Amino acid sequence: MLVLLFLQLSFAQKMAPEFIQIQNISVSPKCQKEKCEALKKRETSIAPSFNPAYTLCEKAGGSYEIITYPNYDEDGLCSFDDGSYILAWDLFKLDSSKAAK
Repeated sequence: MLVLLFLQLSFAQKMAPEFIQIQNISVSPKCQKEKCEALKKRETSIAPSFNPAYTLCEKAGGSYEIITYPNYDEDGLCSFDDGSYILAWDLFKLDSSKAAK
């Protein structure tokens, strides 16, 4: 039992932060009040990769990390220097929808 608790603590990941929905995109509450890097319009193109959401996050100047929800589901989070964040796949969807227009 003690070993199991130690293993759970050793591999603990960052818990999921609070999100709001803006046009069906999950972003930080900061983006509701002011312009934020997470929703900034970008002209980016990426080569195919194992995880295009990760690649786009890094190329957009964000920092990619895995977050864990209370039910142990996981997501990729893209955080920016201004304190804003967005789910990495939502950043990818947002970028792809702008490119399609």
